[in-house]
Amino acid sequence: YYLSSSPISNPGGGKLDWMINNNTGWISILPLSDSTSIETDIVTVLVDRSGLAGGDYTTAITITSNGGNAAINIIMNVPLPPGLLVSPSSLDFGTGSSTMNINIQNSGDGLLSWSITSDQGWLTSTSASGETTIETDQVGIVADRAGLDIGDYSGIITVLSNGGSISLPITLTVVPGPMLTISSTTLDFSASLSNLTLSITNSGTKTIDWNIVDDQDWIDE
Repeated sequence: YYLSSSPISNPGGGKLDWMINNNTGWISILPLSDSTSIETDIVTVLVDRSGLAGGDYTTAITITSNGGNAAINIIMNVPLPPGLLVSPSSLDFGTGSSTMNINIQNSGDGLLSWSITSDQGWLTSTSASGETTIETDQVGIVADRAGLDIGDYSGIITVLSNGGSISLPITLTVVPGPMLTISSTTLDFSASLSNLTLSITNSGTKTIDWNIVDDQDWIDE
């Protein structure tokens, strides 16, 4: 409930008889009618927000009298409940990303309190909980590939709040790292050969850096 007062006065002579017409259910007015000569009548307007959906409301009340008529515009706002917005709606870490961000926003009014849960041990967040009114909270989602076998993985990050909950599907792929393969583990020069070749291959999917070290002065690479 909210109270507001409005004065009615008679700038002319004699007695002013007035009456207020109100056809809006969420407004109550006291008194609805009276008379004034030189005094000022105070009219109390009460608005009742209970049961109303969030948003802006406007209406008008009409004052009729033997000294003319007047209209008063009434403007009221019903706050929206907190509402949860999360973007993007999913995350794909691909084969290399380890941290990606999500944005948490309040689509309503008041204070949005949120927390984050995960259904996978390799999936965590940089912030477990927070609060927002009009600002955007950016949270890092972290995927830890350590200890995971090669393959495709999926999980769910859920944002819980007093304005609803949203679940985000998460995907990632674990690929082989650099893997050294050589064409031979033995080079036999016998009695006459002075030059042999050795092939070095990376059978993994990431760049491999290599170098050769020997322990004999008669070997050149």
